[in-house]
Amino acid sequence: MTFRSKPTSVVVLVDSELNRWLERQKPVLDADTARKLARAAKSDFTWAAEDSMFDAGVMGRFASLRREDSVARRRRGAWAFFLSIVVALISTPLAVAVLTAIFPAGVVL
Repeated sequence: MTFRSKPTSVVVLVDSELNRWLERQKPVLDADTARKLARAAKSDFTWAAEDSMFDAGVMGRFASLRREDSVARRRRGAWAFFLSIVVALISTPLAVAVLTAIFPAGVVL
């Protein structure tokens, strides 16, 4: 996606930053409302699945997002692997050259 400017009301985080960001936010609910919300969230009735809740279009969009996420994770892993191979290939001759300069041939330790 390309954005012309950063939206002011949107924060983009990676998963490792989420907990810290949430903890720094100011409380929005009073204690009583938060308790009621927590109680409702723990209730099995809140999360009862109904077939009519999600139509095929919504489920299709979720499936599409899941596929995009999977492809992005694999691509990121492939790049990390590729870059580690490149670093190894570049650093090995460099290490040999440095060690050869430090310990010339014929020197016994």
